Amino acid sequence: MGLRSDDPVLSWIGSLGLALAAPSCLVVDLVGPFQPGGRSLVDVYAEGPRLDEISPARVGTAVVPGGNLDASEVQDAVGLLGRSWPRLVVRSDGVRWPGATVPYAGLYPGALAPTAKGPAVWQRLRSSGQAPGPGPVLPRIGSAAVTLLLDNKRPTSRRWVKSWARVWAMPWG
Repeated sequence: MGLRSDDPVLSWIGSLGLALAAPSCLVVDLVGPFQPGGRSLVDVYAEGPRLDEISPARVGTAVVPGGNLDASEVQDAVGLLGRSWPRLVVRSDGVRWPGATVPYAGLYPGALAPTAKGPAVWQRLRSSGQAPGPGPVLPRIGSAAVTLLLDNKRPTSRRWVKSWARVWAMPWG
């Protein structure tokens, strides 16, 4: 399942929140800056997945950077990885991922308030407005949890992560 947000911070923490709500999950990051060294989706596409990449070695979340692939190559490489991973989240750029995608938007107040009317996952903020469309409204996430997620660490508060669990069961087009 893909996750897309126009807000780069929400895009990252949302992808991790959705992944952490599953016992084991792989996050494919098509948005983040490509970090050379280590394996990426480009390597999986070119060489095929290694044995340690086709399924989780332990319970938890793993992240693989996307790299420079077009939409059909992304779909093929994600398909190779997705055969054995119990759950897979694609942090989508809105262009290269053709699969089901969860829109994720912050409920900013005033002029920054979201205007999309379609279904989405809505993130409650310090001073939030109403969700303009259907979909779950997640509880506020504290700044300490955001900092941990941005540092690739699991937040100590489970309330926000648990709120993502219902997103897995929803139909996303």
